[in-house]
Amino acid sequence: MPVTLTGTADELKGSGALKILAVGTQSSTEISKTIGSASEVSPLASGLALTLADGSTSFGGSSSAIMKIVASLAPASGLLGGSDLESAQVDSWVAYGTTNFEVPVAALKTAAAAANAGKVDEGMVKSIKDDMAYSLSVLNCHVTPDDANYMVGKSVTIADIALACALREAVAEKLWEPSDGDDKTAALSKWYNSIVTSDFFVAAIASLTSEGAAAAPAAAASVADSSAGVTLSGIAPPVRNNLYKRNRIRIKEVLKSKNLIGQSITVAGWTRTLRKAGGKLLFVEINDGSCGTSLQCICEAAATEGFDDAKKSGGTGSSFQFTGILSESTSDGQAVELKVTTSKLLGAVYG
Repeated sequence: MPVTLTGTADELKGSGALKILAVGTQSSTEISKTIGSASEVSPLASGLALTLADGSTSFGGSSSAIMKIVASLAPASGLLGGSDLESAQVDSWVAYGTTNFEVPVAALKTAAAAANAGKVDEGMVKSIKDDMAYSLSVLNCHVTPDDANYMVGKSVTIADIALACALREAVAEKLWEPSDGDDKTAALSKWYNSIVTSDFFVAAIASLTSEGAAAAPAAAASVADSSAGVTLSGIAPPVRNNLYKRNRIRIKEVLKSKNLIGQSITVAGWTRTLRKAGGKLLFVEINDGSCGTSLQCICEAAATEGFDDAKKSGGTGSSFQFTGILSESTSDGQAVELKVTTSKLLGAVYG
């Protein structure tokens, strides 16, 4: 089963989706596209969301963050760098591409729309274009040496993919024209053309423009004989990570997302306070470290499975996993509270 990328039709045809699909084709990770609301897949997602092959583990965030997750599914691909040093360099170039190209291109698009309405700051537009020209010269210097075929190391990484996608957007907006005849960016043009004409990148562009298609591997698998094994683009088949799977929602996500109200959710954490009311009602404030605010969880003797264990937990410092219905709170100082249906005592405190 492939991993699934969810977003609006426009987002699934944008530069952010291309980054993710290109990582999929280079690492032989199959990615299917689904048109829908990313926030329904992952509470924190605003643009795109990724669902892993298990069908229940989802991620939101920036396209760069999702791109890294896809790359991590195939560690043998080397897309994240071959060492800790290379990984740090890869991360810095990905961030450079976002700050120095993706953001300015988006700003210039906005300025172009404003120009149509007669409202544009020409000085700001010139400043952005000058900054982009300088950023292009920085990249050109980095890839000028004859052996500098990639941004980091000796093979393609997500740094190459992220920067190529950002520059492709700049080319589409006529903010840069790759040309071997331009001394200022000749080396950069050579590097850029080598990336965007690579088989994996061409395949990613093809899947970008197709409806609901999966990102195809960079090359077909071939089997010479029973002793030769299987080769996928010269890369080992992707490793499926089954070591870790979160079955809960972090408290900071619960407090931020109104979409969860009325839904059954699972949270876990350590008790900050535990108050008993008449022996048949418990008010437990838990915190999981994801933020400074705690979540109030209400356990009732008649409605909560595991109530007796919760009552004997020892209070502050004990740890729980609670499943219940999130609802709006009528108490001051808190927006929501969890009405617990199942309480699991993970660790008691004994005085």
